[in-house]
Amino acid sequence: RGAVEGGDLAGAAVWGLVRSAVSEHPGRFGLLDVEPGAVLSAGLLGAVLAVGGAEAEVAVRGGEVLVPRLARVSSTSGAEVSGWEVAGGTVLVTGGTGGLGRVVARHLVVG
Repeated sequence: RGAVEGGDLAGAAVWGLVRSAVSEHPGRFGLLDVEPGAVLSAGLLGAVLAVGGAEAEVAVRGGEVLVPRLARVSSTSGAEVSGWEVAGGTVLVTGGTGGLGRVVARHLVVG
């Protein structure tokens, strides 16, 4: 769905570590992901640095600067899509002892 693939498992571990540092010390760390063997031109490097001040994560793919975003996904079949349907699966509710966590957990159990 337009997401950038990342198949480097060792790199993923480093990204996780740096993401933790970013959340603990915003503005002090950043992540830049470039394609293997890529050479950044002066103009592209300038664009990355311009975006990098406002973004903790930046990827460069095919000469394009990308940042992570969530996007609404619509149903391809036209049917109503519900994010709450869990058919016989397992669900982990974090923050389940809080008010909202209890509401979500009850909704998942009762249906």
